[in-house]
Amino acid sequence: METIKESLLKDVKNSGKGGFFYYHESSRDESAINVMHGGIASGSLRNCYYSYMLGEKSLFEQFLPRIIRLCEKAIELKIEVSWRPSHVCLIYEAYAGAIWLYTGQDNIDIWKECLAQTNLWFLNNEIQSIIQSVRDWIANYFIPIYNAVYLPKNTNKA
Repeated sequence: METIKESLLKDVKNSGKGGFFYYHESSRDESAINVMHGGIASGSLRNCYYSYMLGEKSLFEQFLPRIIRLCEKAIELKIEVSWRPSHVCLIYEAYAGAIWLYTGQDNIDIWKECLAQTNLWFLNNEIQSIIQSVRDWIANYFIPIYNAVYLPKNTNKA
């Protein structure tokens, strides 16, 4: 299992000028992106967050305008992942986060929409599918493993 230190060192290496995050972001051709604009923007913003935390702001701030444009495109098209609130809230979160990193200012209206979509996600019972997935995992994996490892074995030999 990878230690926290090893994980951080890997992120430091990936965030540098020769690292994967930088290569991945600098080689993206925005004009070739025709689907999943918000998902791509969210992933790119995550790379920026990692890099900023590791002192590589100067390398990654150039990608913020593209991230903002991708979020705006996703919001304009409203087709990504059937425009379900569980995904839409992440697009608005990335949009607000990118604007904040780029301008230093929070856009309250975007955050309000993010919150509204998050509330819709819960109010529309989309959370029920997640709860059912967890229940299935517990029933199919956790309980059998727990029983096999922790319950006493039947040692009666007939």
